[in-house]
Amino acid sequence: MALCNPDGRLVRVNGAMCALLGRTADELLGTRDQELTHEDDRAGDLDVADRILRGELDSWQGEKRYVRPDGEIVWVMASVTFVRDEHGRPLSWVGQFHDITELRRLASRDPLTDALNRRAFDVELARCPAGAASGPSPRRAAGRR
Repeated sequence: MALCNPDGRLVRVNGAMCALLGRTADELLGTRDQELTHEDDRAGDLDVADRILRGELDSWQGEKRYVRPDGEIVWVMASVTFVRDEHGRPLSWVGQFHDITELRRLASRDPLTDALNRRAFDVELARCPAGAASGPSPRRAAGRR
């Protein structure tokens, strides 16, 4: 669990959040959440924050990635609520974060071989530029046998 001021600086973290991020409370306090967030997730986080600040959302739940000091990526299910005073002025963000790294790995891998399953293979294949595969095509390779 974490408590941030309105600009996203951590002001309180519990032991579980420290363990999740691989940092001590002293290292985390005063750090902006965006500094800990995977670079590919930062824009989405800012969009959600803007929507909450504009009053379009009271809270948000979704998946995001953090990066530990050793470079390890940790997937979390984040539940974030913005706390306002009686006049609607922003006070803080309250967030709960559950590590789902292993669940995501299990969802994309064959349990017996640990190879990518069909869904994960298709996602990775879609990331490859067209025609970037190296080596002979399957038809040409089959014709050489």
